[in-house]
Amino acid sequence: MTVQVLNGSGTPLLALQTTESITNMDLGFHLLTPSNATRTDVTTIYYKSGFKASAAYLASKVFPDAALKLTTSSTFTASLTVVLGSDFAATVTPTPSAT
Repeated sequence: MTVQVLNGSGTPLLALQTTESITNMDLGFHLLTPSNATRTDVTTIYYKSGFKASAAYLASKVFPDAALKLTTSSTFTASLTVVLGSDFAATVTPTPSAT
């Protein structure tokens, strides 16, 4: 099953860092290339029909405060699409940059 993380928080590189974190957690998801989304305040996991349990599992492991929403949009190609909001960005400790 595929998961794509989109950054709607406005925090640079948050989708990339989150994708790497989920990959390192070895939860059994195939992560697609992260990208950006329209700014939003609330993190939402959009799931395709038949993937609600998987969305709930991902939420329980990584995004406990995320909203779960069924989507039929062709815009989202992954089984699960996580749109990170500013609420998630506020919970993440910045990663020190390499100098």
